Amino acid sequence: MRPSSKSQDLIYFLKILLKENRKKILIVWDNLSAHKSK
Repeated sequence: MRPSSKSQDLIYFLKILLKENRKKILIVWDNLSAHKSK
């Protein structure tokens, strides 16, 4: 199954965030169904 474009956008954003930020990052993943890509 191929990830949706929203999932790919999120992965791209997180990679850039991690690459450009030198401090630790806390990401809260709440698993709310409204936040899931289809």
